[in-house]
Amino acid sequence: MLRIFGPAVVGALLALAAPADAQQVPDTTFRFANPQPAYARSTGPRVCIDAAHRNFHTMQGRYRAFTTMLEQDGYRVRSNEVPFAADALRACDIVVIANPASINRSETGGYPHDSALNESELSALVTWIWGGGSLLLIADHAPVPGAEFALATSLGFTLFDGYVAASDSAMSPAVFGAADESVYRLLAQRRTVSAAELQRLAGAPGILGNHVILRGRNPRESVSTVVTFTGTAFHGARDVEPLLIWGRDAVGAAYIGFNVPEAKAPDDGPVTSFAGWLHGGVRRVGAGRVALLGEAAMCSAQWAGEQRVPMGMNAPYASQNAQFCLNVVRWLSGALQ
Repeated sequence: MLRIFGPAVVGALLALAAPADAQQVPDTTFRFANPQPAYARSTGPRVCIDAAHRNFHTMQGRYRAFTTMLEQDGYRVRSNEVPFAADALRACDIVVIANPASINRSETGGYPHDSALNESELSALVTWIWGGGSLLLIADHAPVPGAEFALATSLGFTLFDGYVAASDSAMSPAVFGAADESVYRLLAQRRTVSAAELQRLAGAPGILGNHVILRGRNPRESVSTVVTFTGTAFHGARDVEPLLIWGRDAVGAAYIGFNVPEAKAPDDGPVTSFAGWLHGGVRRVGAGRVALLGEAAMCSAQWAGEQRVPMGMNAPYASQNAQFCLNVVRWLSGALQ
């Protein structure tokens, strides 16, 4: 058997398989410093954060800090509590779907992972985007890619329904862009290895695309580093503009342990190199815009585990994540062209 993922990664996957509600709670104290909002207070585009599809991240839950950040930028944010249909979508300028789950999802998370949207909802949402709506679709590790696969495919993205890591020695987090020593030094503070050893184990950093989302409206809003926390990878249509690109050491696996009890480790199933695959990208669809991110915690602010480890925009080594996520929404609304 080819041994790709190390023991730390095996443990991480087993932890991810456990109930997460008690492991990840919102950091209600996080605030993003925003000296130049895109819109006056409560005058900006209407953002609907989905809560109608068994979403792991919602406006009142783990995306509370994300919601507050958008409201401070002038967006009018509300929770979507109903299935997608033309009438409901008319109340939205931007829809955010973060980690939905199929209604048929098993308690164990085993394959197959059915769509979170039925045919009527998918048709209504894609038609709305073609007419000028904007969608922020946020995937993650399995089973979320399966729940979003039909929607993503309809919009020009092919998701991998598994787990992807920056290297065979590190599950989380993954660094994209400028991987300076300070990032790894902060990461190493919670581990038993040096910053230099952690940087070696983490593999080659991912690459940032050349896009206005990374440049922002001015140099202060530019983004040189994004950190993510265990997600997936995808291919895009020919006109997809990359934001986050997996580095040369990136690998992934479809964890079949839920279906096959004898498969004890992630690499008992198929293992693939994901070098060059996307972890974030955008494209225009008709008159609308779509952004796909391959990991959800990067735009959250959470405390993880019994030790309450910061994860997301509140993590000290992910200090530019908030600006990145805000820039994505600004591009979707047209504030960034």
